[in-house]
Amino acid sequence: MDKDFQPKVVLCILNWNGGKDTVDCLESVRNLSYPHFQIVVLDNGSEDDSVEQIKMWCRENMLCVEYDKETAESGGQADVENRLLSQSSEAALVLIKTRKNLGFAEGNNVAIRYALRCAEPAEFVFLLNNDTWIDPECLSRAVVVSQEKNASVVACVVKEASSGNLLFIGDHRPPKLFYLSYYLFKHKLQDDEPSNVAWGTAMMIRKDALCDMENQDSYFFDPHLFLYAEDNDLSIRMINMGRSIYLASRAFVCHKQTDSCLNKKYRNSFLLYYATRNTVLVAKRHFSGIWLLFFYVYYPVVRLKDVLIKIGSGQLREASNILEGLWDGYRNVSGKWQKHA
Repeated sequence: MDKDFQPKVVLCILNWNGGKDTVDCLESVRNLSYPHFQIVVLDNGSEDDSVEQIKMWCRENMLCVEYDKETAESGGQADVENRLLSQSSEAALVLIKTRKNLGFAEGNNVAIRYALRCAEPAEFVFLLNNDTWIDPECLSRAVVVSQEKNASVVACVVKEASSGNLLFIGDHRPPKLFYLSYYLFKHKLQDDEPSNVAWGTAMMIRKDALCDMENQDSYFFDPHLFLYAEDNDLSIRMINMGRSIYLASRAFVCHKQTDSCLNKKYRNSFLLYYATRNTVLVAKRHFSGIWLLFFYVYYPVVRLKDVLIKIGSGQLREASNILEGLWDGYRNVSGKWQKHA
């Protein structure tokens, strides 16, 4: 494929205290067959040596330019952008440093703003978790699906890295029932088909859809959610705008499932809080009438059952965090959790 005839894809990877995972991910990105992409890594205020690990890897493999949050959001510096334009896709990386943890949602927002405002703006933005490996043909296949299906958002097939098990093959849950178990609507992998949700693990979004979303809401991912359920929220908003989401059935990524955005010691505990609270916040934002009433009846009962299971197995911290997530969701508490250091 000729770079001059392919739309530009900016590939955005968030890092928080996960330097090794990010470097492994970058190794896979270098092997992409698609000829016209740009790599952006946003470091979300890491407290370890992640930034130095990434820069050390770049010194051996490619040009690395650094921006702070404000410079990146304005589209970068003209002289630096000119240097980037002279490099091939796999030969340069933009490293954005926020200096504090903005969460998955706002961290991605910063990277997307750069992608849309840099010297050569993206036609597509591809969001990729740092604890993944991307198949060499993934970008090419995602772009083809977007063009052939006129899809505003393209979801990728997600495999578990160690076992090869399929973790995500599209989502057939009705948007107003997004909180039900994914496995209730499990299906076999089909050809490229519509999906009601794209996982934030690996999704590609078209420029015009991003611009419309920013004009409507002033953001892409809802920063009030901080992390978890932001991909559900974005998918519902896209569908409400009349835009389509498609699964690219031959665009694969492998996911280590390390949740490197969280402290490893308390990972599951944090997840339970954010997932519970943000599910309530997303439902309250998008539902009304009978749909909201059903949610209010169903969801607390399910989570309280989970609380009893956690208590029965001695996981008192986890039980407490589910309860606090429910309570904060109904009180409209948002942003970074006060217990999330």
